[in-house]
Amino acid sequence: MTYSGETVTLQVKVVEAADGKLSVSTNSSETFYSNSNTADTTGKTFTNTYVKPSGEATLQVTKKITGDIDRMSDTDKAKTYTFEMDRASGNAKTTETLPSDQTATTNGNATAADGVVATFGKITYTEAGNYYYTIQETTNSGIEGMTYDTEVRYAKVAVTQNGTTLTTVVTYGATKDDCDKENAATS
Repeated sequence: MTYSGETVTLQVKVVEAADGKLSVSTNSSETFYSNSNTADTTGKTFTNTYVKPSGEATLQVTKKITGDIDRMSDTDKAKTYTFEMDRASGNAKTTETLPSDQTATTNGNATAADGVVATFGKITYTEAGNYYYTIQETTNSGIEGMTYDTEVRYAKVAVTQNGTTLTTVVTYGATKDDCDKENAATS
């Protein structure tokens, strides 16, 4: 919130009636407001400005294939893998705006030394707090001999507020509790 720095001055003319009683003049040229805000024609408006804080975070996962990868065909190495994210059950915070598409697909070679990253759309926050998500692989690429990882992974977005700015830090874990540990993986 940015508060008004304006000043309003009321100028009045006090007149004495024939009977000796004092009263305030009703003549607008003698009794009026003036304001440091020249756009205010009434002279008595204070203007405060509110900016709702916001912040963003993006979740990512890495797909990595290990094993006898030298024997995989180039076609199999180039297959894509899709992941889905959602709010974790029991999530105390649900005020964020999730991306319209809550899936992310790899684009590249998952047999590379560092694997390949899939990035979800941006999540927008307007309130500080902790937000938890589940991430799970949803596609089976049909590669014969492949053992797929079907485990659910978790992500936590810690949102803190400093004035009108929200800062986000993403941590990941095999369980929701792992995301809260001091040495949790971050991005």
